Parts: sequence; structure tokens; C-alpha cells
Amino acid sequence: MFRQLAQKLKARLSGNWAVLSNAESGIDSLRQYATATKRVSAKKAKSESEKKKAQKQPVIPALEFPKRPASPYNLFFTEYYKKKKDDSPNLKLTEIAKLGGDNWRNMPDDQKNVYNERYKKAKSQYDEEYQKWRESLSPKVIALENKRRRIEKAAGRSNQRPLKDPKAPKRPRSSYLQFAMENMAEYKDLKVTERSKAIAQKWKALSPDERKPFEELYVKEKERYNQELENYKKIA
Repeated sequence: MFRQLAQKLKARLSGNWAVLSNAESGIDSLRQYATATKRVSAKKAKSESEKKKAQKQPVIPALEFPKRPASPYNLFFTEYYKKKKDDSPNLKLTEIAKLGGDNWRNMPDDQKNVYNERYKKAKSQYDEEYQKWRESLSPKVIALENKRRRIEKAAGRSNQRPLKDPKAPKRPRSSYLQFAMENMAEYKDLKVTERSKAIAQKWKALSPDERKPFEELYVKEKERYNQELENYKKIA
């Protein structure tokens, strides 16, 4: 009797099994969606909180950079605008800009080269001044500028990258990178991805004794870096 009841119950449930399975699958999908939505909302809330916090922080004055040289076209247009404005005072800026653009596009190369050469000379002078300016910055000034950039980025007002300090000690290369640099020339004819793969395979095939010189070199480089970092912190 009990066996018959069990068979009847099994028969009734078997017809609805697919429906139940699909329902459970749908519930799982909804749970996954709810979890993902919750994570996104939490991340967004954290971002908004950090943004508001950054906006309340005191404004740090931006570091003044050396002025970049004007482009060849800007050198030309500065002269063109002044001359055109003297000849036709009633012309609007937009009208002069259109005329200047047409004039520049139709200008012979030998005339354009005059402005190109002026730009190259100014750019060379700028690069020299910029290098001297960078070297004159103290670690404290660079740290303050990078703090300002982080605040501006968190507040959503800017997306500038951190300013690198040319006097900061260089981090040591790992033992693998030491090996890769030494073997780079062997695979110079390969594409970058193929070269990286070939060097990685060669590194994996090395025995512990073969890897040891590169590991020892890394230890020495790390000691050098730590010492230089300590000295750097003293002047920061």
C-alpha cells in the first residue's frame, strides 16, 4: 500500500519537476542579480562619500609649470590676428579665425617652415628649462602636488597622473626581469608577445642553480634601493 502511494506521489511530482527546476533557476538568477546590484550600489556610495569628503578638504594651490611654447599655427595666428584686426577692426574673432585657418591651410610649405623652425627652437629651449625646473623641485613640493592631484581626482575635478620625482630611487628589478633584460637581444626578431612568451618559457626551464645569479643580483639591488630610499626620506 505504501509503495503504491509513493509511486503515485512520484508520478504527480515528475510532471512538475521541470517547472520547479526552472523556478529555482530563476530565483538563483534573481539572487545573483540582487547581490551584484548591492555591490555596485555599495561601491557607488563609497565613491560618492569619498568625493564629498575630497570636496570639503582645503584647496592646495596647483604647482606652476613652465609655460609650453605655442604651436606653429598659434605663432602664425597671433601675427595674423593682430594684422587683420588693425586692417579691419570690425571683424569678429570667429571671422578672423575662419580666415586664418583658410590662410594657413593654403600657405606654401616654405612659409610654414618659418613658423615650424620658430616652434622647434622654442620647444628645445622649453625642454631644457623644464628639465632644470623638475630637478629643482624638492620631494616635499612633489608630495604636496601629488596630494593635491589625489584630492582633485577624488572630487571628480581632475584626472591628472601623479608627478614623478626624478631624484627618487629606482625600484629594483625582480630576478625574472633581470633575466629578461639579459636575454632580450636573443629574441629581438620576434613580436613583443612572442618574445615575452619565449623568455618566460626559458625562465621556467632554468634550474635553481641557474636562477641563483639573478636572485642574488636582485638581493643586491634591493639593498641598494633600501639604502637610497632611507637617504631620500631624510631630504623629503
